[in-house]
Amino acid sequence: MFRKKWFLAILFIATLVISLIVGNFRTDYVTAQNNADKKLVMVTSADYPPYQFRQTASGNSEIVGFDIDIAKFIAKKLGYELEIRDTDFSGIIPALQSKRADFAMSGMTPTAERKKNVAFSDLYYEAKNTIVSQKNINLKSTADLTGKKVGVELGTTQEKTAKSLKDVQVVALNRPGSIIQDLKSKRLDAAILEDTVAKGYVANNPELIYHSIPTTSEEAGSAIAFPKNSPLVNSFNQVLREMKQTGELQKLVTKWFGSDGIEKLSNQPNNKVANAATPDNITVAQNQNSGRKLIMVTSADYPPYEFRKTGSGDDIIGFDVDIAKYITRELGYELEIRDTDFSGIIPALQSGRANFAMAGMTPTPERLKNVDFSEIYYEAKNTIVAKKGTNLKTIASLAGKRVGVQLGSTQEKFAKEKIKGAKIVALNKTGDLIQEIKSNRIDAAIIEDAIAKGFIANNPDLEFTTIPNSSEEAGSAIAFPKGSPLVQPFNRVLQQMKENGEMEALVKKWFENQGGNQAAEDDKKPSSFDTAWASIPFIAQGIIVTLQFTLISAFFGFLWGIVLALFKISTIKPLNIFAKVYTSVFRGTPLLLQIALVYYATPQLTGYDIPALLAGVITFTLNSGAYISETIRGGILAVDKGQKEAALSLGVPYQPMMKDIILPQAVKNILPSLVNESIALLKDSSLVSTIGVVDVLRRAQIVGAEKYIYFEPLLVAGLIYYVLVMLLTWGGSKLERRLQRSA
Repeated sequence: MFRKKWFLAILFIATLVISLIVGNFRTDYVTAQNNADKKLVMVTSADYPPYQFRQTASGNSEIVGFDIDIAKFIAKKLGYELEIRDTDFSGIIPALQSKRADFAMSGMTPTAERKKNVAFSDLYYEAKNTIVSQKNINLKSTADLTGKKVGVELGTTQEKTAKSLKDVQVVALNRPGSIIQDLKSKRLDAAILEDTVAKGYVANNPELIYHSIPTTSEEAGSAIAFPKNSPLVNSFNQVLREMKQTGELQKLVTKWFGSDGIEKLSNQPNNKVANAATPDNITVAQNQNSGRKLIMVTSADYPPYEFRKTGSGDDIIGFDVDIAKYITRELGYELEIRDTDFSGIIPALQSGRANFAMAGMTPTPERLKNVDFSEIYYEAKNTIVAKKGTNLKTIASLAGKRVGVQLGSTQEKFAKEKIKGAKIVALNKTGDLIQEIKSNRIDAAIIEDAIAKGFIANNPDLEFTTIPNSSEEAGSAIAFPKGSPLVQPFNRVLQQMKENGEMEALVKKWFENQGGNQAAEDDKKPSSFDTAWASIPFIAQGIIVTLQFTLISAFFGFLWGIVLALFKISTIKPLNIFAKVYTSVFRGTPLLLQIALVYYATPQLTGYDIPALLAGVITFTLNSGAYISETIRGGILAVDKGQKEAALSLGVPYQPMMKDIILPQAVKNILPSLVNESIALLKDSSLVSTIGVVDVLRRAQIVGAEKYIYFEPLLVAGLIYYVLVMLLTWGGSKLERRLQRSA
């Protein structure tokens, strides 16, 4: 009777948790393979004018272009509502294969390789390839490309064409705008682009020129792509033929490519220059982003640049945030701010999770290898922070001392180059440095002046001295993905802010009042402990996130662990090998590395911008399953063999025997180990703070950053974790006693 209740309880919890997962993390792609739901989802890459691109007017953004008009005509003719989804070109075929879209239009050529994965309609348009280069180089033929560095869009037929050329270094990038930017900055010698796309970019970049090159018919035709065996292919072909017969397709060609484009419908491309796009269209096309929304990534623990104000809705505020809001407003975009660890900012840009980053970041040579930067918008001075009375106020006084710096910062470089005979200690956070000074583990630290002011105001036992002539070490700039077309527009607005006094006003706002330190305004607090205790309600709000993450991960990790354990004791060799290799991989690599791989690699591999919490749940489920499987395997093997032999002799099948006899006894035996695994999972859940999940630990760090204290908020977080662990331990003990009584 107890086993039945136990089974029903697990079934109920599974249903509840799965509902929660589906409700929170489901994708909103809706496919329609028949007329039942009257909606067709089209996926495209809206960065390819005049085929498809974003047009912004009056603050609104929509995807327009030649392909869009064709898709709208076909959908209307067939009686469907059309929904258009934007993604990278490399994510289009995966979207079709995963049934997240019904069809795709993106000037796509039906190559032999693509036909293996998706179905295609008849050709609806043909074009030529071109070589784009700077005028002073003027590369006119494929022979001129020998020994050159040539850019192409990843996954396109132009990439295939370039790779067929001898002695050419091919550089494949995600977007045409990135290629043009690298061409202008001389990272590339030339690019191979479709002629209609090349014309638009050349028209708006007078230093560039293009020349048509011979193209095979297979490489130049555009068709509509569908999932394999899609029933839509025939009906789409029928409408395309109708559009050609009625002249509708010719009208659209003339609209988007000019009068010479009509000849390309008859497989006779020519070399005339079409008026492919208006200047407004090209301006929009060069702003390669997610439409009217720009995503900024930052590390909101670095006041006064960016930090969370805990008393006002958990908003991220600061000097950088005000600049970002001004720029995006001037350019007509909506701004979305995402928080992560400082070490995760550049990976977020590289994986396409953000359009730009601001975090008081200095454009060092190492960073320039991975991302692009705007012009410097603020320069600060380096300071020496030390305890009062130590008289450490000059570079010379630091000789032979232990000097702390933030890891990877320009202050680290400055200290190593300028301070002779000192022992340099590099730590992850500025707060770590302050705490080390106070505990006498280091003698001093090199910190930017705006940051130092805030800490000094809240730590009266410390003092700082500005180092002369160090501003060149501390310039802050905006970071972008490589080849981003946003760099120039942002630089223009930054220059505007300097000229109209807006930048000076923001500097006064955030740096003249102790670096914009909001905490320093409250001088009535007798101690930093009082400040930390007052922040308990804010930190405690992270308990919901921590418990949600822990319970979901523990439940699915337990189920996955059972599956792996059964694989390990199975007589089927492939399953046995898989389980052993899987366990070896997940037990043999750091959990933090696994979180980073799932969070940052998923958008690059699938095009899906996975939420941070979901990335953490998936990672901990996979990792926990590997550990739990060994525990369960040991519990199964610990069950008396006579139980199995008796069941088999009575004719009980294997599956009912495992479910009703062996596993219940194994779970009783291993319950203490499962509770320990759950406790470890709860504590390890703090690792998700590294990818921006605002859990208990992240909130403690936010308080420390805002109030310029370090040790005290972590004590509060530790107390909360301890209470949660004690509650979990008590619950496990109570469940264990109940199971023992039911034996």
